[in-house]
Amino acid sequence: MKEVSIHVGQRIRLYRKTKNLTIETFAGMIHKSKATVSKYENGDISIDIETLFTIAQALGVPVNQLIDYEEIGEEKGEKGEIIKHNLSKSKYYMYFYDGRRSRIARNVIEVQDGGEDSGVFSANMYASLEDLSNYYQCKLLYHGTMRKGDTFINFNFENQNNKVERMFMYAINSFNNGGRMEGLCCCLSTQPILPACFKFLMVSDILEETDDLKEKLKVSKEDIRLLKKQMDIVNSLPKQYTFLNYLRCHDDIGWGLDFATLKEWDMDEPSHKRYLNDFFTGKYPGSDSRGELYNDDPVTQDARFCGTTASMCGIEAALFEKDDEKLKRGIREDLMLHAYMLTQSGIPMLYSSDEIGRLNDYSYKEDPDKAADSRYIHRGAFQWELAGKRNSKSSVEGQIFQTLSRMEQIRSQESVFDKDCDVYTYDVHDDSILCILRQKGNERFIGIFNFSDSEKTAWMQEEGTFRDLITDQTLELKDVELPAYGFMWCKRM
Repeated sequence: MKEVSIHVGQRIRLYRKTKNLTIETFAGMIHKSKATVSKYENGDISIDIETLFTIAQALGVPVNQLIDYEEIGEEKGEKGEIIKHNLSKSKYYMYFYDGRRSRIARNVIEVQDGGEDSGVFSANMYASLEDLSNYYQCKLLYHGTMRKGDTFINFNFENQNNKVERMFMYAINSFNNGGRMEGLCCCLSTQPILPACFKFLMVSDILEETDDLKEKLKVSKEDIRLLKKQMDIVNSLPKQYTFLNYLRCHDDIGWGLDFATLKEWDMDEPSHKRYLNDFFTGKYPGSDSRGELYNDDPVTQDARFCGTTASMCGIEAALFEKDDEKLKRGIREDLMLHAYMLTQSGIPMLYSSDEIGRLNDYSYKEDPDKAADSRYIHRGAFQWELAGKRNSKSSVEGQIFQTLSRMEQIRSQESVFDKDCDVYTYDVHDDSILCILRQKGNERFIGIFNFSDSEKTAWMQEEGTFRDLITDQTLELKDVELPAYGFMWCKRM
């Protein structure tokens, strides 16, 4: 069968290129001419069994990886139509979000049939594909096994280009329910050499690569790259410039973002604004933020939003749900954002009641003169009964007020917060962690801010001993772990 010869030839070419072997070099390894090897790879001549084993040995692969021909069978459907199906192996399309390139990455996984008794199947993964229909022209090839149980499925792959790199994929076995399976992949990334973990989706048919699919594949919504870029711009300005810095003001909040940069990351303006507004109004799945839109334009899909800092950080939702863990996380987020604001050069500003974690005031809806203006949600009269709780460490008001007071005291006493300091962002190899370095002479301050709702590690290797200015503890800044929305203010001793 000509088709078999072509298939085997394609496999030989794939593995030869994976091993970075020229036709001339490979021909010498198997004691054949270049012309003969070229005919093998083009499927022009068939290969005898002894030569096939010689080729497999030279390529360092089992011979069955060269002859896993995908035979197509036919049967008639209920209406008499011809249905074609694979007899020898199954093919799946695997997608994940490549955060470094801000795009969907696509792979093809082939699973060899025949492991029914043991539950272990031979598998290949063709990675970094531009064309799913021609996946043998892949940039990376992985070989390994699929282990299938009643409720789970996992893959164990080895990079054929670099045997040091292995990949492990785990998921609930759901192919019997719609042909879709979500899971988590762990591996050692070779570019750069760092541990990597990402969410994947495996399906039986090719998917349309939409924005919704991209969002579904993201493990984390939090991304500080744009914030980091803007900080770099501000930090490069002359030091005599003075800024007023605040998290919110008395007015509505709009999105004056660098959409030229976002476009380079495959993020368009309308959909990104819609995501931000949906998130901060609590409409986005998993969001605990509670705000309201202002001047919502259904035509342009543009809008601004309003709300107190505490309600935006999920404190309102946590108190309503009586969820203590969510409340702790909301307070950390509120304090982390204020700590970030206080770390910047310039004059920090607090809008009335944020210092005691005041929630949204919905009473404006009962006033006909105010009901149409959602900005009154954060413009209510100061509630002195809340201020009376500021000295209690067990109250929300007290935890926020006392920590903010401590931060303000530190900021006024430490010279690393002076306006003439050198200020830089610091790369910690995680796009959900912002790190800011302030330096004055030999004094070195590092602020670390986790914008993620999960525990994160700031990958850093600072020399010397540091003091946490908030807790007064001494520590080393080496691969620092932070809880969800955690932060640290550290000064080198």
